[in-house]
Amino acid sequence: MKWWAKILLSATVNFAWIAGWGAIYYEVEYQNSFDTKNKYNATEVIGRILDNGTIRSEDMINLTNTIVKAINAGNAINVSGIRLVSERIKPLTYWRSVVFIITAVTTIGFGNRVPKTLPGQLLVVPMAIVGIPLFGWLLVDVAIIHTKIRVYLFKVVDSILGGYCCKKNPMTISVAKWTILTILYTAIFTVFPSYVFHYTEKNWSYGEAFYVNFSTLTTMGFGDYIFGENLDNLGSEYWAWLYQFLLTIYIIIGLSFYVSIFAIFSESRTEFGTKIEDKLVKGCVADDINNKTNPKLDRIFFVSLVKGTMDNPSPVPG
Repeated sequence: MKWWAKILLSATVNFAWIAGWGAIYYEVEYQNSFDTKNKYNATEVIGRILDNGTIRSEDMINLTNTIVKAINAGNAINVSGIRLVSERIKPLTYWRSVVFIITAVTTIGFGNRVPKTLPGQLLVVPMAIVGIPLFGWLLVDVAIIHTKIRVYLFKVVDSILGGYCCKKNPMTISVAKWTILTILYTAIFTVFPSYVFHYTEKNWSYGEAFYVNFSTLTTMGFGDYIFGENLDNLGSEYWAWLYQFLLTIYIIIGLSFYVSIFAIFSESRTEFGTKIEDKLVKGCVADDINNKTNPKLDRIFFVSLVKGTMDNPSPVPG
């Protein structure tokens, strides 16, 4: 199967899963949310107070409980460090249900919106058990794009530096490759997108946008800043929908970038460990080919431990 077909297949499966569970979550949580109940209760309590002209203790307790529940469902005050943040948590819609499912399967988990009913909390379990591996499948497939870009970029660097100044110095070429790749991806996934978020998200400085961008793509998701909660700068609902859709695509590609980086480090560590082990084995045999109690074998076991294996080395001939 072609690489683009793999991405299309995994993306289709994931979007179908997220869309379906978004609809289920919306149906369960919206019907059982505090919004409609608290509006009715608050109206009833306040009306009774106005009619009687007095405030009974039970009315005050009911009103206080209603206000607290309404705040939990609609308005939240979060304390982040020494900065007090007051933000509006907007009523649950289908799109916000989908966003919640996305933050769950990506393990970002901002925490600004959580299931408040027992059925909604229980539904999260099967959704995450299947959804997280499914999303991992998509990330691995999308990471193929980063691999192809890296291979192409390295070929270009090889052709330029290898043909002119560094043909006899492969280390210089290798350093140049990774330096260029690091600068390129830093610009693509941190510097430039943070400027976009600075102008689209209301009242975000560039530093705050940079911080949120990085914490999101690394799945830390602290939750003190939330993408898409206040898009007044965009001017219309159409642009807000388009922005959130493109933001979702960007986060998927950005997460896959970090997956590819981790894979590169893992491959490099394995390759490096293999080379060291081969050199140690050759050194053991060359130093004392007839000595069956070679002390250098301990070093081979150490390298095996570093690589995460405990393979027994081949017996030394002699």
